[in-house]
Amino acid sequence: MKTIEHFGYSLINNNSYDKLKAIINKKFKHFHSLYKVLIQDDDPIIFDIGANMGQSIKKFKKIFPKSQVYSFEPTPQICQKIIENYKNDSSIKIYNKAVGAKNERKIFNVYENSGWSSFNEKEINTRHHEKNKREYIRDRNKNKLIEEQIDVETITLDSFCEQNNIYKIDLLKVDTQGYEDKVLEGSQNLLKNNKIDIIQLEMTFSKIYNMQSSFYDIEKHLHNFGYKIFATNNFGNIYQDINFSFDVIYTSKKIEDQYYKKYKM
Repeated sequence: MKTIEHFGYSLINNNSYDKLKAIINKKFKHFHSLYKVLIQDDDPIIFDIGANMGQSIKKFKKIFPKSQVYSFEPTPQICQKIIENYKNDSSIKIYNKAVGAKNERKIFNVYENSGWSSFNEKEINTRHHEKNKREYIRDRNKNKLIEEQIDVETITLDSFCEQNNIYKIDLLKVDTQGYEDKVLEGSQNLLKNNKIDIIQLEMTFSKIYNMQSSFYDIEKHLHNFGYKIFATNNFGNIYQDINFSFDVIYTSKKIEDQYYKKYKM
């Protein structure tokens, strides 16, 4: 209980939780409609960290057609496909870079399933691997899962925004396969000054990578600056789900206060 309270959360009984859940579900069926309530501007600035095949770009532009999207994807072949798809849309800027804790060059692990590519290496002796091993490509030693390792440029959000005169991010989406905490570590100035309103990131509780971010790793970068979990989706069973992960929305105190004032919750 003390640990939970330290991070600014409280346990509530089932009846209270069900009541709150019913209120939220009545208004918001999924994150799409929630974004429209939390973000008041028609032309928000959105950062897409870990673009993969551009799924999030498509989603965000559907919700906010006038948005300005900054998208980052470290794998060159995939990034080039996204650039080709959106070459005629000047409101979408795509960078063949990774985002992390420092401005540096790092080795990035590319897997056959591009959605699993990460700076972290996958663990072999896990239930996740046993379930999905047919999708892996092994190296000559038969003890690795990596298809290819590439050298990529890694930047911080703090430095990127300073260099490009970006003073506010309405929505920051981070899906970096266990590297989410490093993205936040490189965004400390933005977070400290509450220049990011909403953060959506993936939390993974299953053992998949050798060094993957934990709930604590995320909280230590957000809690002290007033960010709290606002909503989650795709919530599975932590004891039974091999691929147990879910998306989480954190909001700054300003956005949280605006929302609860409007809906009087």
